[in-house]
Amino acid sequence: MQPELAVPEPLPAAACAEHPDAPSQRTCPRCGRFACERCLLPTSEVCLDCQRRQLQALPSAAPRARWAERMLWVRAATAAASVMMDVWLHARLEDGFSSVEDATTYDTLAALVAVPTLLSMVLSAVFFLRWLRLSIQTAATMGLSQESISWATWCWFIPLANFIKPYEVVRDLRRNLGGPAGTGLLQGWWAAWVAMNILNRVSDMMSRRAEQDGAAFSSSLVAGIALELVVLVAAVLCIQVIRQVQVLLDDRVADFTRAPAEVRP
Repeated sequence: MQPELAVPEPLPAAACAEHPDAPSQRTCPRCGRFACERCLLPTSEVCLDCQRRQLQALPSAAPRARWAERMLWVRAATAAASVMMDVWLHARLEDGFSSVEDATTYDTLAALVAVPTLLSMVLSAVFFLRWLRLSIQTAATMGLSQESISWATWCWFIPLANFIKPYEVVRDLRRNLGGPAGTGLLQGWWAAWVAMNILNRVSDMMSRRAEQDGAAFSSSLVAGIALELVVLVAAVLCIQVIRQVQVLLDDRVADFTRAPAEVRP
């Protein structure tokens, strides 16, 4: 008779490195540790601990948010100055025409406002997009966004798409971060932004017409006043959107970087 072979005892099931009471689903491709379902987010291939490390390696989006707000405040101030200048000149028109003295004064003031207006326009756009890119990257690291960072940036410059997609990017980011269900602030900001772009074209058209027909100068000023008022509203609302999203982002980052026992499933 052949001796009975001993049946080997089954190997113990691999346990999650972070939650020893939970069975492992697979190993993390980054650190090689076992990870359970709680440590594996659908939008990330690495474990929760590696995600925390990736998140800690990212800079905070708060400084970029502050710079974007500052530039938007400058843009709002230049818009308010332009409104006052246009209202003043419009009130002094006689039969649709301005005097030489008034026109000279207006041109001097306009030249003073032109440089800060241009700089604030460019810098506010740059700082806003830098903040938005980092915010989306941070949310994606926490498994809260699947938005393409490149597409979220370039969609602002693609005709037709820039009337819809940028709004959806910011809306989805706020919602994924746990923002309120109501979208009144976002809709107001976006309506002002769309109106600003439309009025900008109308104002340019009226200005060119005024160069050929002096009688259209009064209408050109009115169009300019309407444009700058909408710019002012859009800038203030954009600041509020940035602040709201940044608060949500900071809260989620704080939750995500807590000790393992405190992390919400």
